[in-house]
Amino acid sequence: MVYLELTETKVDEAFDELSKLSVAELRPLYTQDNSNNKVEINGHYSVYNKDNEVVESLVTDKYALVQHADAFGIVLNALKDAGKNDIKFQLSEYRGRAWMNMTFPELKVDDGDAGIELGLQLMNSHRGNALRFSSTRKFYESSIEFFGYRLACNNGMRVRIPLSEVNKALGDIVKKEKVEYSALKLLSQGRILHIGNPKARLGQLEEAIKMMSLSIPTIEQTINKAKSVSINKKQLEQELSKLGFGKRLIKWVSEKTEGYTNWDVYNAITDYSSHQTKSPVTRDWLLERANSLLVTAEVLK
Repeated sequence: MVYLELTETKVDEAFDELSKLSVAELRPLYTQDNSNNKVEINGHYSVYNKDNEVVESLVTDKYALVQHADAFGIVLNALKDAGKNDIKFQLSEYRGRAWMNMTFPELKVDDGDAGIELGLQLMNSHRGNALRFSSTRKFYESSIEFFGYRLACNNGMRVRIPLSEVNKALGDIVKKEKVEYSALKLLSQGRILHIGNPKARLGQLEEAIKMMSLSIPTIEQTINKAKSVSINKKQLEQELSKLGFGKRLIKWVSEKTEGYTNWDVYNAITDYSSHQTKSPVTRDWLLERANSLLVTAEVLK
């Protein structure tokens, strides 16, 4: 496990890093009959991690195993086909799941400081569920979500945009850029289940990436709104407690916050998640809570 730290690289060089990720395989499951003979259980398998020799999960024959390197490789190929070569990038892995964080330097949001680069956070799992990218279950079908990297402090963040706002911006751009609505739906769902042919559906990500530029004005409006919401220290501690933060994190945020606006609090939480925790799972949980503060811009009134 590592802290969040993206480094500048080329797409071709990122391919080389994928070979460091673990590899899994499907193995049959067995039981015993009354004579203690080994009997294979039809239609059920274990997902066995060959690198650490651990069974990650139990699955049925409907499950399609997608290796971490294969899932991320398809995305890198899509970037290469789209003519994108310069990226910022980080890989991490934890208990059967792997994360690939990346941003595109040319897609930058004005935050009143050094800017926020937009990109994608992808998580592939050997634990029987799905490939996810920058989105969470609670907001399926109502928004799309991108990964962001704030350059002033190297904080990771999630940027969620309501689908209603993106739809306003589509119109002629769908025709000019040939952006398909299927890609929009893919981003709003935020996952590709490991059933059927998940690799084929990954190809739509190339179209989805084109939509990031459409979201920049809305993101900038969201940031400005968050900067306008002010609270006092007591309100801050009460609201963070309601969101499930413990005393240690509340103390950190209170001390780290330069002022008491929604934006200040948001950046304090993302600073903690990026530089004070090495667990990608914990980081995801913290970014989700932080994102709820940024997007609603009403929680801390």
